[in-house]
Amino acid sequence: MTLVHFWVTYYFDRDFLRSHSHRCNKHIGSLVDILNLLSRDTIIQNLKDRVNTAKLLLLRWCHFKYQSSQPNFNDQTLPPSKNHPPSRSVHQPSESAFSTIALTQPHPLDDAIPSISLFEFAGHMARVELRLFQKIQQTELLWLNWRRPDVGRKRCRHVHRLIERANEVSRWVANKIVSGETFEKRCDIIQRFIRLASRCVALNNLNSVMEILGGLNLHVVQRLKETWRLLPDSFVQRLSELENLMDSRANYKNYREALRTCRFPAVPYLGVYLRDLTFVEEGNKTYLDSDELVINFEKLRLISSILSEFRQFQ
Repeated sequence: MTLVHFWVTYYFDRDFLRSHSHRCNKHIGSLVDILNLLSRDTIIQNLKDRVNTAKLLLLRWCHFKYQSSQPNFNDQTLPPSKNHPPSRSVHQPSESAFSTIALTQPHPLDDAIPSISLFEFAGHMARVELRLFQKIQQTELLWLNWRRPDVGRKRCRHVHRLIERANEVSRWVANKIVSGETFEKRCDIIQRFIRLASRCVALNNLNSVMEILGGLNLHVVQRLKETWRLLPDSFVQRLSELENLMDSRANYKNYREALRTCRFPAVPYLGVYLRDLTFVEEGNKTYLDSDELVINFEKLRLISSILSEFRQFQ
């Protein structure tokens, strides 16, 4: 069962998304039938959660393939609807199982997300974040290139991809919360995201922690006063601890200390590195004289120190 779960997670796109449609549908149907039989088998009841998780992942991939194969009529005047979501191109399917599908248009399997254990979901988030983080080249972080409107997105596409994902996750968190129909339902969703953020801390995925907190702190969520009043004290305390960990006061003192003592692998918060590099670049001259002959090596040493720490987490 572990082998099936691993294959569905990492290799399903290679074996099925590039296959012919009729053969793909046939094999997918057979695999779903097998998973259904396994979930009813009393011999492996202890693996029931893994079976259900593998089945959900498989169905999500099927939905992703269906959406990606829809024809694009290039008609920008037609508004999107629930039955006909806008088409989108496939971009790195192996990294999109939880980023592209779960963070864009709602689909019938959104309600099944709570059925996936927080341990599994946090693990997938950590894998996606780590892959995106590892792709960032150090040259993308030099001379504030990511902020340049002319070449920023071209030269620093991996930095921008991780920034865009952070915004997507925050919007997804807020969207899931406000989609709750009752106070109790919204409160339950908030509790799940707090537990998910705590699980991300345990996995040293601090970038996702900030993404989730960003969604919880959006105005559309913070204005739900009645919902927040229902939040149990234990979750209020846990949320306070998470916010204290990622607090920007004292130059992210608590975050830096936690990052310094954590074990590898870890996914640090990208925003801190971009902030540090911005301060170094804008607060120090590159040359010490007006003729630009004497180089400010202290500035270069500070940049090298930041990039060296960044590199060790890759």
